[in-house]
Amino acid sequence: MGLLSSIESIFPILVLIALGYVLRGRGMFNDTFSGNLSKFILQIALPAGIFVSVIHHLDIEAIWSLRASFLFVLASFILGYVLACILMKVLNIQQGRKGAFINMVVNDNCLFIGLPVQMALFGEESFPFLLLYYIMNTLSLWMVGIFFIDADPLLDEDKKPGVAVSWKKIITAPMIGFIIAIIVLIFSISVAPIITKTLDYLGNMVTPLSLVYIGIVLRDTGLSSIRLNKDTIGGLFGRFIITPMGMKGDDDNKQYVIPLAPHTTHWSPSLCI
Repeated sequence: MGLLSSIESIFPILVLIALGYVLRGRGMFNDTFSGNLSKFILQIALPAGIFVSVIHHLDIEAIWSLRASFLFVLASFILGYVLACILMKVLNIQQGRKGAFINMVVNDNCLFIGLPVQMALFGEESFPFLLLYYIMNTLSLWMVGIFFIDADPLLDEDKKPGVAVSWKKIITAPMIGFIIAIIVLIFSISVAPIITKTLDYLGNMVTPLSLVYIGIVLRDTGLSSIRLNKDTIGGLFGRFIITPMGMKGDDDNKQYVIPLAPHTTHWSPSLCI
């Protein structure tokens, strides 16, 4: 029954991705639609969804109980960077790709793409752990990962001035939604039902729209553009095998912290180059 349940959870995800792919191919979505859809999800629907999810599923006691899990996630990210650097050396990743390779193994798009998969497979009880992982992943990417990329220019590029921590990248709209929700919980602020219901409607749009967006991006990118070379295979191996193994803990609750969707953008830092 476990396998059947997994198939039932994954099937709607694949259908919605395929729907976005097919409809984009038939011209139903124009060239600007995916960009506007991404902004709507990230800046409006997702913050609303996070806000209502926090006030519905968490309280101060529950948040405080996650402190041990926070240390676990922090340790797993540190271990992830060590394992990524070792794997980078073993595979002899070329200059210009080392930073991106390390980030591919360690950091991921755990909210925009991972959220619908996580909720479909593990349900709403996994949300606090996903949120905890999202916070650490954001800090890891923009306070550590970005410096690996900066230290690893392409062979034909001049070394650019060093980057600084971008607080705008860290304090994103979803993060602001989370912070506001925490303030509401701390001060026991009552939120009018009409507001929570409206935000619920917005939050419920995140998963289906995100999946349709993935299909649109796959169509625009083109499946034929995917190349399975040494770097890609090594990165996928590190993301789906090495890193989750490093995050495996004895506490059953920690199963929810394992990331489900790799980040595909070209980001990463480089202490090990």
